[in-house]
Amino acid sequence: MSSRPRVLVVNKFYPPWIGGIEKAAALTVESLRHEIDFRVLVCSPDGHGASQVMHGATVLRAPSVGVFWSMPVSFRFMALYQKLVRDCDLVHFHEPFPMGTWVGWRYGFPCGVLTYHSDIHRQRILNLAYQPIFNRFLHKIDLIMPTSARLAAHSRSLAQFGHKIRPVPLGIEDQAGPVTPAQQNQIQAIRDSAQGRTVFFNLGRMVSYKGLDVLLDAMQYCPFAILYLVGDGPERLRLERLTQKLGLTEQVRFCGMVPDKDLPGYFRAADVFALPSNSPAEAFGLTQLEAMSYGLPVINTDLFTGVPDVSLHGRTGLTVPVNNSKAFAAAMTTLSEDAGLRETFGKNARERFESLFTLTITAKETLKVYQEALTKKRRREI
Repeated sequence: MSSRPRVLVVNKFYPPWIGGIEKAAALTVESLRHEIDFRVLVCSPDGHGASQVMHGATVLRAPSVGVFWSMPVSFRFMALYQKLVRDCDLVHFHEPFPMGTWVGWRYGFPCGVLTYHSDIHRQRILNLAYQPIFNRFLHKIDLIMPTSARLAAHSRSLAQFGHKIRPVPLGIEDQAGPVTPAQQNQIQAIRDSAQGRTVFFNLGRMVSYKGLDVLLDAMQYCPFAILYLVGDGPERLRLERLTQKLGLTEQVRFCGMVPDKDLPGYFRAADVFALPSNSPAEAFGLTQLEAMSYGLPVINTDLFTGVPDVSLHGRTGLTVPVNNSKAFAAAMTTLSEDAGLRETFGKNARERFESLFTLTITAKETLKVYQEALTKKRRREI
């Protein structure tokens, strides 16, 4: 029998479901699979349960009766948790996920850590009932890993738990390898399409908190720019209509979902990455981290989350006020007009990624938190 710690990861969903939290959970499992025996418990958004091996771990997807207010409801999830928690040393929760929090509080765990991605903001009425349970859950949790010190400092939920806080940023694999011939052709096609204009790029789900309507509004003041939007989601039709209304159809390209193998071409062809998120639901912005790994300067927003802690204003890009399209346009203008500044910011972005945000670095930090929590557990058992 393996002597490695047995860790149960509890989250809302898991890849191939597209989302930053889901990707972060999967990267943790993948990066630490040689040191940890993982099992993963999540919900199935389409209602059908499944069990499969991914990233060296068994992933159990509990059938759900539906997704309400962005959260799945699954009665089978509770039964599976009770079974799995009896055979693990530590449970790694991801928040926000009220059902996962509830089962952890209700049925307990031998030792627990929590990656804290963000407060709950959009379901304020439901949060009134949820917050007391969440506070009790946090009292039980051994250690809390907010994705940035900034998030920890501004979160009302974490204010009384400073002694448990261990900030651990998210990390990604470095995929910025040599340019392949296929990528070179793709880069050339994008640059040719831009016709000498500055190429701005955004990647992600088209949902309300991404602030893409603010970015489109900013494009009105930037005739020198062309914008590539890669991704899909419930907001896409509205955004396409807004693009037409603003007369931007010649400047904005809706690219839809793009295979992972083709994404490097967009990152390499772009001049600037734009992240106009306008809600604390954007807790970190993994896509801006990907851009930084390719040496791209970033324009982001001054959210009270980890977003402006990832790309720093005046060093790796520019940070502007939330929901301010004119300020965003001014930042776009500044970077469009100054190629030297773009180059400096891009170089700094790459260096910051290498020093803080590679998957190897963040995995080691996560493993340290696991070990500290397990040490506390052993001391309790003495």
